Amino acid sequence: MTFLTRNFLSKSRTDNNPTTQPSSSITNELLLSDPDSELSKFLLVPPPSSAASQPYSSQEDDHYVENETTIPVLPPCIKSNRAWAYCLALESQSVRSDRIVMVYETYAIFAALFLGGTWVLYEWGSTLAYGGGGGQKVDAIQRIMSTIFEPIMAVALGLNIQLAFFGSMMWIMSIMFSASNPNWAYSCRYMTVYLQMLFTCMLLFVTSGLILAVVAKFTPNIPTIIITLALIGVAEIPGFYYIGKLVREEVPLELYHSPLWWKLIMSPQSVLMRKGRSDLQKGAISRAATLRKQLFSGKRLADDNGKTSSTSQRGRDNLQKLLDKAAESIGRSDIDISIYIARLEADLYTDSEHLSEEDADELSRYMPRRLAKEVHKIMLAGG
Repeated sequence: MTFLTRNFLSKSRTDNNPTTQPSSSITNELLLSDPDSELSKFLLVPPPSSAASQPYSSQEDDHYVENETTIPVLPPCIKSNRAWAYCLALESQSVRSDRIVMVYETYAIFAALFLGGTWVLYEWGSTLAYGGGGGQKVDAIQRIMSTIFEPIMAVALGLNIQLAFFGSMMWIMSIMFSASNPNWAYSCRYMTVYLQMLFTCMLLFVTSGLILAVVAKFTPNIPTIIITLALIGVAEIPGFYYIGKLVREEVPLELYHSPLWWKLIMSPQSVLMRKGRSDLQKGAISRAATLRKQLFSGKRLADDNGKTSSTSQRGRDNLQKLLDKAAESIGRSDIDISIYIARLEADLYTDSEHLSEEDADELSRYMPRRLAKEVHKIMLAGG
């Protein structure tokens, strides 16, 4: 099934020859033209007026900085699990149109597989189903456990069915529309989060049902209950621990923007421990810088044919050299100038010579004021 889907998408891309650049509405309108958009906040993009020469502090500004003596101060996080969908939306058109299909394909297929396991658990644990005790006497504890078990498993089955239904619906719609709609992956962010929450809640209810079933089945044999639950915990807890570790180390930006309750689930030490909070913020800064560099690179900002013309590349190189020289002159060669180049190009300043007639005030719309003054100074000197 997966093989057929991927072959279908491959043929579709060949026939339609879609652009491989990020959607212009996402890159320019949401990210560059609107520094207050969620995508800008997700990438920790500082506004053009940020001072390049002075570090930010929580008292002076709410933007980010990293230094050797204090925990880095970042902009307020989005506090939404939508942050987990933005990275895919920032990929090239060909990549995200493929991967969004794979995401929903995975949800649909595995939800259908999990449905069988959820039903087996219900049959085994329920006193009303095949796993019931028949004519055996049911004590008070078993009766209480059964009373709780039935509605919990009913909810688990409902969540499982909805996950399979909506996953398959989004799978079909993504096959139909993702290749022709450049904003599809971004617009699907709410459904992606919704399916992830269904998946998480299903896991919670199924696990709760399993614990109740074990207690009900093996009562009054307490040692058997303890040993069984301990073995289940030994099997599950390391998986959650290593997933949290992976998220904390490899996708700290997404974790940083998550709501507090989700951070506590995924990585409690990133909330409760000072070192954990510091490491999370530093990791978020590093990943945001990597994503910005990839997004604003010439490779990503290609023309409609999927390649950059020699003229536009030469102009970008000239802008790069100019801003690099200005940043070095003010002692800030460490700053990420790709953001400012992208802002200039959004207003068709595609070569350094286009800046020759602009004053420092105008240039400060696109970059920190001190950097803009140095750029203007270099242009006046014929640099």
